[in-house]
Amino acid sequence: MQQLDQMINAKPEFTIITVMKEENLCLKALRSELEKLKSKNPSYSIRAFARDLEISHSFLNKVLNKKSSATPRLAYRLGQYTNRSESEILELIVSTINEADEE
Repeated sequence: MQQLDQMINAKPEFTIITVMKEENLCLKALRSELEKLKSKNPSYSIRAFARDLEISHSFLNKVLNKKSSATPRLAYRLGQYTNRSESEILELIVSTINEADEE
């Protein structure tokens, strides 16, 4: 507590604090699955992955480039595509909801 008081009352200094936000679980899973598929077939594309997930390639590209957030629907489709258990699919879905709440 005393250290906190000292920090608050100290003369201002230029301190840069970087807070690294952990990457969304669904985004991690998407990237991991895409890498796995590309390692099996180097010509496997984002379009092919989007087709297999039954989503638009433009949306998938935006999610992978962090220009859009993953949705519960995307998380569900990824979970089904990768044969995850119901609890793992639910975890993916919840991660997309939590991310949306943080924005």
